[in-house]
Amino acid sequence: MVLSPRRPMRGHILSIACAAALLGAGGERACGQQRFEASYRATLAGLPVGSGSVVLDIAGDRYAMEASGQAMGLMRMFASGSGEATARGAISGGKFLPASYALNIRTRNKIQEVKMALVGGAVQRLVLEPPFEPSTDHAPLTEAHKRGVLDPLSASIVAGAGPNGLAPEACQRRMPVFDGRMRFDLTLAYKRIETVRTAQGYEGPAIVCAVTFTPIGGHEKEKFAIKFLRENRDMEIWFAPIAGTPFLAVYRIAVPTMLGPAVLQATRFVAGRTTQTGAAGARTQ
Repeated sequence: MVLSPRRPMRGHILSIACAAALLGAGGERACGQQRFEASYRATLAGLPVGSGSVVLDIAGDRYAMEASGQAMGLMRMFASGSGEATARGAISGGKFLPASYALNIRTRNKIQEVKMALVGGAVQRLVLEPPFEPSTDHAPLTEAHKRGVLDPLSASIVAGAGPNGLAPEACQRRMPVFDGRMRFDLTLAYKRIETVRTAQGYEGPAIVCAVTFTPIGGHEKEKFAIKFLRENRDMEIWFAPIAGTPFLAVYRIAVPTMLGPAVLQATRFVAGRTTQTGAAGARTQ
């Protein structure tokens, strides 16, 4: 999962949103915001290779997300790295509409950065470091590919369906994702319901969606990883409900590989109400 918080700026933005809510909704209730926090562990063939965390704040019709991740265990023998990502935007019609996305990845040899501004699902400004220099090996990436898109972080939260949010319709969706360099679709389809339990936080049902990956533009056409993901029909994404909201968050991602299953799974999955100062509320998931 793409994936440290810059809390002062986030707090300033959400304080403004809270003040606006006071004018329209009245009282302390409007100043509350919903916070979701999750921690994840990545494994390959059962061996730890990485860890990550996500924080989502929802205040009225605005959201802010932060995520961080780092390599761990045996993965450090082959690659050492860490990264942070942020996304902010509006909520309309039960959907996340990103306004900004930023990604910073650091390895031993280089730093990669993405800064993206969006309006109405269309990319208006994009800064990449190092610059993206496509070759004839890359599929064309057009301006049309940068419209009607989600950033990778915002795409990890989906609207629930049905009384408990976990009706099969929650899986019936196509997510058009643009990460700054590549445009791809993730198409979900319902598979089943599982009962899950984290070490801290959520215990209950999760919806399991089959997922197919379709590269659209900007990718290396003959790259093994792209071909593997495109042809893989056994990938799954599990979603669990975020208490107090109509949304679902990623609980588990499972991808079969030739080395064994690659799995990203939540070890902590907690939601609760906070005040505008960011203090944790008593109600948690």
